[in-house]
Amino acid sequence: MTTQKMNYVLVTVLLMLSFACGIPAPAPPTVAPLTQPVISTPFSTQIEDRGEPDSALLKFLRYIPDTEDYRQWLTYGDAAVWYQSWGITRPDSVEALKNLDPEQKPYIQQILPMQTIPPDSLRTEYLLSEDQRDMFGFDLLNLDRYMEAGYPPHAITVVEFSFPNQKIEDALTKQGYHAQKLDTGMLYYIRKDYEIDAKSPIRTNQLANLNRIFVLDQRLIIGSATDVVQNAVDAYSDQIPSLADNDEYLAAVLALENDILGDKGNLVGAVFMDSEMFSNLGPIPDSYHQKPLHVFDLALFATLQKADTAYLVLALVFPNGTDAQSTADIIAERLKDYTSLRYKGKLDDYWMFEKADGIEANGLPVALVVMRAEASEPKEIAAGIYGVTIWRWIDMIEARDLLFLISEP
Repeated sequence: MTTQKMNYVLVTVLLMLSFACGIPAPAPPTVAPLTQPVISTPFSTQIEDRGEPDSALLKFLRYIPDTEDYRQWLTYGDAAVWYQSWGITRPDSVEALKNLDPEQKPYIQQILPMQTIPPDSLRTEYLLSEDQRDMFGFDLLNLDRYMEAGYPPHAITVVEFSFPNQKIEDALTKQGYHAQKLDTGMLYYIRKDYEIDAKSPIRTNQLANLNRIFVLDQRLIIGSATDVVQNAVDAYSDQIPSLADNDEYLAAVLALENDILGDKGNLVGAVFMDSEMFSNLGPIPDSYHQKPLHVFDLALFATLQKADTAYLVLALVFPNGTDAQSTADIIAERLKDYTSLRYKGKLDDYWMFEKADGIEANGLPVALVVMRAEASEPKEIAAGIYGVTIWRWIDMIEARDLLFLISEP
């Protein structure tokens, strides 16, 4: 967790405690008055006419500024492809989810959010505890794709859907959002920039995640302040560099299109982390000194799904001059023999080594390592309640169970 995020979380916790204990609240971040926000440099016709890339992932990266805040941590999920890949019919509402066959329900409640990694405001605990569809017009079940980059309060969320905009606009108006009409869409705003409301009965937006919602054609840009949304607009409009033009990010995305992954299913989720996120993983095992791993610039943890089999792809982007194949072999050797810090043992029961290759993508060396994980059969864990398990990257990432990626200069 970065210092910036830690400070934000600390202010948030103190604010919530102050309401509970009746003590004066700490001042939230400086905010602008709630006047009509101004989004400048709206999407021009010229920009829209340049065409969308074939890759949905690359299309989303166009909205994310190429700055340190956003390069460090970014998640992407494709729920529409997830349902197709698993062969599961998407429930059209929370009520439909609750009425699903008990053996099918855990796939959506337990595996979907862990493989596609939805933004904070779309977490399943909000989905099941609040009527987000009524309040905002959207929830985890009716969105097709989503991306979240950076940390609060500057996180950018981009989502895509396939139903009329009017459903969202009507819900936001009913919820008390103000609206500003722009040439390319509607900006909906509530409260001041970055303003937290710990007293709000709506948990989804207590931490300002949905203060600003820019409604485009079946796409939303979401942030806690106008300038956060503005940055996404500027990135897409080429006013500032975007991660779609970042050499390392582009190399990682293109690596997923390599022929060696052609039969491994469809991309359902991805996590990007730059090298700064891998500092202080722990002491280097003695065996790693014998075959040290070069320092990499970017790591991509991707999940490709094919029926009930997941292919967990690790793509490491290195500086020019690195031998990608020997590096991929080092990672493969480490993963085959890895002792999990979290589970205190080998991971042979959870996944199997599939392949390791060194390739070139966007002119940069990329080490690709693929692990295979099989879903368990649904198992009754309590009366009428079933569970399904399959190994996920996010389990290891959240636990920082990534010692196999420790590198040496």
